[in-house]
Amino acid sequence: MGILSWDLNFLDVIKNRFVITFVGTFVRNNNPSILIDCAEKLIDSDICFILAGNGELFNEIQNRATSLPNVFLPGWLNQGEIDILLKHSHIGICPTSHIRGAFPNKTFLYLSAGFPVISSFQGGRKEIIEKY
Repeated sequence: MGILSWDLNFLDVIKNRFVITFVGTFVRNNNPSILIDCAEKLIDSDICFILAGNGELFNEIQNRATSLPNVFLPGWLNQGEIDILLKHSHIGICPTSHIRGAFPNKTFLYLSAGFPVISSFQGGRKEIIEKY
């Protein structure tokens, strides 16, 4: 697992890799732990997972990712750093595991970056993602 520092050569870390990105708060209703499950299954591929953010589940995610060379946790990023990350990402993930009344802003963040969004949303939210 890599703790990415934006002072290091971040682009070298993800060069020639397919980048799956999560940007957000690590909380129960937005839990990125499913991405750790995926990373375990894809450990020998050129796919890497960048989980940017922080929150109550960060330590749990960090502990699970410790032995995974294809998972990177850069921590909380400012908007400029998010923009750089999104520019070099291929897919954005919305791992919401609960039915929510709100539409997470990360969906629009990913769509505005111009890449596909994978989500568990249903109904109107799902339709918007599929359309755009």
